[in-house]
Amino acid sequence: MLAGNTTDHESDTSDCYEENNFTSSPTNRLESMTILLRIERNYASNLYFFEEYFQEINQKEKSLKFLEPLFNLIKEICQDSCEFVHNLEFKLLSWSNDLEMGDLFSLCKNHFKKYIDFFNVYNPISNKISENPQVEDFKQLLIKEMGLTFEQLVKSPVGHLSLQKEIISEYKHFSLHLKKETKLIEQFLLTIEETVNTIKSKSLENPQEIQDLKILELIEKKFVGKVKFTQKGRRLILKGSLTKMSKRRNQKRYMFLCNNILIVSSPHPVRKNKLTLRRIINLEETKFEDIPDTEKFQNAFAIKTVGKSFSVYAEDSKTKKKWIFHLNELINNIKKKKGIIEEEVNEAPLWQRDSDTKNCMICNNKFNVRRRRHHCRNCGKVICNTCSKFKLLLVHINSTKTVRCCKICHSELA
Repeated sequence: MLAGNTTDHESDTSDCYEENNFTSSPTNRLESMTILLRIERNYASNLYFFEEYFQEINQKEKSLKFLEPLFNLIKEICQDSCEFVHNLEFKLLSWSNDLEMGDLFSLCKNHFKKYIDFFNVYNPISNKISENPQVEDFKQLLIKEMGLTFEQLVKSPVGHLSLQKEIISEYKHFSLHLKKETKLIEQFLLTIEETVNTIKSKSLENPQEIQDLKILELIEKKFVGKVKFTQKGRRLILKGSLTKMSKRRNQKRYMFLCNNILIVSSPHPVRKNKLTLRRIINLEETKFEDIPDTEKFQNAFAIKTVGKSFSVYAEDSKTKKKWIFHLNELINNIKKKKGIIEEEVNEAPLWQRDSDTKNCMICNNKFNVRRRRHHCRNCGKVICNTCSKFKLLLVHINSTKTVRCCKICHSELA
């Protein structure tokens, strides 16, 4: 059973995470320790329920097993905190002005290694946590039952140590007449500071995250001009060459698929081994569709986005399957995480290729030097100038400017 007050964890859960959570400064040693006891009880309570709710949902969601090492450490830290609460309560029962607490603090110094171990486990899997849709149910449960987010609870050990240091520093101020006590407290405070600094440095120096950023920075250097897409939490998933099916002639495109964007580029026309940025596509606003093989094109698929859609084909079926697998997984995860319904994404149509028809797809007049090909921005059909003398405001194409459309789409939408 959890030591201390564990029944009303919802009434004061936010206290543990504020740097200055005691409403007024203590005026003596006893007040300092009484405040510390209240803080420790709430902290232990939150860790206890955090771990309990994880065990509850982990029995249903087998995909959360990768979090088990993290919560094993949370359980150990919680047990240490409960032990500290128990010992502190016992000390306060026999309180006197000359009672020394330094020996109790000295016992806790060995516990701090677990805080460092905790962040050593957490940092490498933090990206996986943020992108795993199964973790969302757990996060919602925490907000509902505890009024705290997953991120608040995970980061609470650092906040707790800083708060603990602040309260015990106040206690030290009232204990200067006890020389042995003061020396033990100073050693304890130094250990807290070293632990917090170690955790913060490890959080900033997540090896996997640094490696991800370096890879993206190297890709940025391949581009001509000011191109910036490197940011914390973004990482490269897949890269490769695909061929874009354009209205006149097919064009080589170099694609870089990250966990939340797709970077489309082409070879620079002058500078060898350099790239020109074509566009950066937000996966949140993206769909893709398989295109069945034909005699002319094999291994093709469509990438449909807000603003513009296009088709590409891979050099072989294996490459196509790899791109479709990763696109499907990333897009579905992002949409599930953000609660986006499929119908909410209104993408631009795929344009028919010029070579697909020799006649206007509406009036059937033959194209020639004077009767040139145009495209309807709403349906993508190849049409003549006469059939495309209409304009519509299509917000999924351009929210401020009217665009060309055919007379059929104009009559239906105007």
